[in-house]
Amino acid sequence: MDVQMLAGKSALITGASCGMDRTIAEVFAEEGAAVVLTARHAGELSKLAAGQP
Repeated sequence: MDVQMLAGKSALITGASCGMDRTIAEVFAEEGAAVVLTARHAGELSKLAAGQP
């Protein structure tokens, strides 16, 4: 993707605590999107939001 290709865009990602959806959340954030994350696993979601692996 181009640098900051998603800058100024927003994304709602469900199931973001693991798997493919977690990866999508990470990539969208790296590309500049404002992401809103939801998941059933609050601990893993908190790690993702903090930028931890």
